[in-house]
Amino acid sequence: MMDGILTRDFFMHPAAWLAIAFAFGVIELVLPGYLFLGFATGAVVVSAMLFLGLEGWFTGVAGLAYLVAFYAAISLASWFVLRRLLKAGPNARKVDRDINEDPYKGAKD
Repeated sequence: MMDGILTRDFFMHPAAWLAIAFAFGVIELVLPGYLFLGFATGAVVVSAMLFLGLEGWFTGVAGLAYLVAFYAAISLASWFVLRRLLKAGPNARKVDRDINEDPYKGAKD
């Protein structure tokens, strides 16, 4: 048995997945782009499943691998849903020029 902190028992605890979700939420605040929000949503869903007592789905030799695969699938699905929900609407303002360009370039005095 491994004596480290990142053991199978650690990942089968709902609080661990909530901590992972919180960490991804903080990363999303620092680096916005809705990528880490999908990871955080997946971690919250996995935490809810483990909290509800559904850890029996992830038992056996490959139980942790199934749990991580489920987390990846939920994260990907939530990323696609968030991408569709949070996209710019048809009335969104589009900028055609670079903000670093000189606005007076070519202007007549």
